[in-house]
Amino acid sequence: FLVCLFRCVVLSWARRKLPTTLITMSQPLPTDAAERKSIYIAGPMRGKQYFNFPAFDKASEFLQDMGWRTISPADIDRKNGFNALDMPPDFDWNDVDSLPNFSIEEAFDRDMNAIKNSDAIYMLKGWQASVGATAEHAAAKWLRKEVLYQEESICEEAYRIQGGDRQQDYGDPTPNHRDIA
Repeated sequence: FLVCLFRCVVLSWARRKLPTTLITMSQPLPTDAAERKSIYIAGPMRGKQYFNFPAFDKASEFLQDMGWRTISPADIDRKNGFNALDMPPDFDWNDVDSLPNFSIEEAFDRDMNAIKNSDAIYMLKGWQASVGATAEHAAAKWLRKEVLYQEESICEEAYRIQGGDRQQDYGDPTPNHRDIA
């Protein structure tokens, strides 16, 4: 664990200009808006607080900094008059049927159209557990779009291993470390 923590600190320091939870690109794209490639952001929304808008916004900002022109479902929703960040935190985030002026069929059509017209797709962490994001991933692959994936950072992996679900299953590792040392 200490070796992993050391790697985490060193890599976090080395990548201090980039969010450690996002992939890095080999070279930025052109900054002229007409020359930039477009990328659709896909990821879990239903069941996530605020329909995961903060994760979409963070990814969008990162990708724009890398030179991409981003297409985000969160931004599309905002343009259509819906902002999940205005919802009460105790809202049932699985209940899309109670949203005013929302149709899952219309969301499907507009999101598939956005994927069709983009150059690439960026898959947020957790996309595999999302029906919508897996459909978007399949559509992008079918259309031969470039697919980029958000990756878990070394720091996140170390935390998950040391203090996440594993700790709930096996307990706090501190007593074992004392016994071994």
